[in-house]
Amino acid sequence: MPQRALYSVNRLEEKRKAIVKMFWKPLKNRKTRALLLLTCECATRRKPQARREEIASRRKEILLMSINWISASLTTNSSEVHMKIAVLNYSGSVGKTVAAHHLLKPRMPDAAFFSVETINQSASDLGASEVSQLQGKKFGELLEALVLEDDAIVDIGASNIESFFESMSRFSDSEREFDVYVIPVTPDQKAWQESLKTVEALSNIGVDSGSIRLLPNRIVADPADEIPAIFNYVKKTKKARITAEAYLFESEIYGYLAAKRMSFTELIDDGIDHRALAKSEIDPEKAKDYARMYRWKKLAIPVRNNLDDAYTALVA
Repeated sequence: MPQRALYSVNRLEEKRKAIVKMFWKPLKNRKTRALLLLTCECATRRKPQARREEIASRRKEILLMSINWISASLTTNSSEVHMKIAVLNYSGSVGKTVAAHHLLKPRMPDAAFFSVETINQSASDLGASEVSQLQGKKFGELLEALVLEDDAIVDIGASNIESFFESMSRFSDSEREFDVYVIPVTPDQKAWQESLKTVEALSNIGVDSGSIRLLPNRIVADPADEIPAIFNYVKKTKKARITAEAYLFESEIYGYLAAKRMSFTELIDDGIDHRALAKSEIDPEKAKDYARMYRWKKLAIPVRNNLDDAYTALVA
C-alpha cells in the first residue's frame, strides 16, 4: 500500500477512535450505540482475499461515513435531551430562586417554570414571566403539569419543602419525576448543615446520588476552601455530587437585577454604548446614569460567564 494512503487511513482511524471516546457517553440511546459499534467494526474489518488498495479505499470511505454519522448523531441526541430539575433546600436565603431564574432558565429557554412558594421571594419577584405558582401540598397538580412538559424547572421554597415531601410521598416513584435535584448551599454554617439535611431527605426517599447536585453559592474565590464540609461529606458518603467547577460567585449584580427586574441578557445585550453616551451627554445627571449603567454591565459580564460555566458543570 502506498505510504501516503496508509498515513491517510491511519489518521482517519485515530480520528474515529478519538470521536468514539469523546461521544460514547452522549450517545445514550441503545440503538445508536449498537449502530456505532457496527459502523466501527465495518470500518476496521479486513478481508485477506481482497486487494490491499481496495481495502484501503473502502476503509477510508467507511471511516469518513462513520465520523460524519457520529457527529450528526451527537447533534440529534443533544437536541433531544430533556430535563426536569427541582431546586430545593430546607434552608431559606441560599439562592434557590436566583439559581432557578438566572442559572437554569436562560439555558433552558423552553422549560416550564413552577414556583412552589407561599411566603418568600419567587422568580416572579425577579422579573420572570410565565411562572406557575403552586403550594407544596398540591404535588398532584404539579405531577399533572409535569407530564405535559419535556423540560421543567421547579423552584421549591423552604416554607413549602416539608409539605412538598409529604405530598410527594403519597405517589408511587414520585422521586423519579425529576432528573436532577439542585441544592444551592452557602458558606454560612446553618445553611450548609440544612443543605446536607436536604441531601439526606432525598436519599431517604430513594433519589439516586448522581441526581442530587450540590451547588455552592456566594463564593468569593474557591468553593472547596470556603465550604470544605460539604466536599468532605460528599467524599465520605457519596450520597450526592459536587464539583469545584459548578458554583456561583458572590456578586452585588444579583441585587441590582432584582431591583430592576431585569435579566443578564437585558442588561448586557441591549446594544447600547453607555460609555459613549456618558462621555457625550451634556446633562450631568444623565451622564451619571449612563456611567452607572456602564458600570453594572461590566460587572454583569464575568458573572454571566460564571453562570455559563456553572451550568455546564452542573448538568454534565
